Amino acid sequence: MARVQGISFVQLYCCEFESVARGHHIYKRVWKPVVGEKLTCKHDTREEAKLYDEFSVGIYRLSTSSSQSQEVVGHLPIELSFLLCKFSSRDGCSLEFSPTGARFLEDGLVVPGRYAALSNDKKMVAILHRELQRKIEKVKHMKLEVMPPKTKNNVNFQPE
Repeated sequence: MARVQGISFVQLYCCEFESVARGHHIYKRVWKPVVGEKLTCKHDTREEAKLYDEFSVGIYRLSTSSSQSQEVVGHLPIELSFLLCKFSSRDGCSLEFSPTGARFLEDGLVVPGRYAALSNDKKMVAILHRELQRKIEKVKHMKLEVMPPKTKNNVNFQPE
């Protein structure tokens, strides 16, 4: 039986919303969406991304060629990039994407999915939720459905 040196309990707050991952027509050679797959999102600092949107948020998966590197497989819609770039750059905040269906044609190929914005700060999640609700009124041309904030509990075990 494995022994555990320590246990840490982390309470995270989560704001989930459904939208799409854009740019699949560019990345379809390197990634095939799998429903339920968890992908990380972070500020895309590549030059080609900055030319189009300086707050571009890329969707990344672990590279198949290297276990340490990540490769871009899509982007958040530009309508949400500023808000979520600022959110994910804060300490204790992260953003995940999980595909929920098959790709379809919109402005290029897009992949429907659920985003989960996680933070250890309840206020940050409440502010993000409020701002996403406001975005619904402004971006009627795209799918954006925001779920009520919730709490996620994570237990981490440190092996001996």
